[in-house]
This record gives sequence, structure tokens and C-alpha cells, in this order.
Amino acid sequence: PFGLKNMLGNVAEFCLDYYDPQVYSKYPQGVVKNPRGPREGLEHVVRGGSFKNSAKDLRVAKRDFTMTRDWLVTDPQIPKSIWWYSDCNHVGFRVVCEYDPDYDYAEK
Repeated sequence: PFGLKNMLGNVAEFCLDYYDPQVYSKYPQGVVKNPRGPREGLEHVVRGGSFKNSAKDLRVAKRDFTMTRDWLVTDPQIPKSIWWYSDCNHVGFRVVCEYDPDYDYAEK
């Protein structure tokens, strides 16, 4: 209903939570609504697959992590920027806003 199409296979999603390989084992079994990762860490979570992944990894549940050292190799700035990621054309971020059921989206 929101016009979201072809969400998989473009870029993976850079996420706010930090990566912990054991994070899901810390949640109760069953469905967990809006699980959050750790608030601190070295690398962030990257979810979904990108055009660089194989077909088996093009799924919403695909979970990886940033590789800051590798992704900053060609940063020309001194000192290196923590946000440059010039070699990282397969990761993006999603802009999200709240859905207002009273707003007429068809009119706009």
C-alpha cells in the first residue's frame, strides 16, 4: 500500500543498533516485537542483502555488520572520517516517517 517495491537486492540497510553476534540468543523464544541490539559497540548492524550478495542472501533476515576499517581504505581525509565509506556502495539507509491515517496521501 505504500509503493515499496524491489526492497531487496539494491543496497543493504545500515542500522542504528550495534552488532553483537549473540544478540538474538539473549531474547526470549518466540516472536519479539522490535528487537534492539546493544547501544554500544564497534560495528553497526547491516540488514538485508545488496546487489553484491548471492541470491540466497537477498532476504530481510540477512544480518551482517559494518566493516569500518575496510570501508575507509580510500578516504582521502586526514584524519579519517568515521562516515566516509567511499568503498561501500552496497549499503544505504532507510528514511522512515510515521504513517498518518487521516492524511490523504492520494491527493499529494
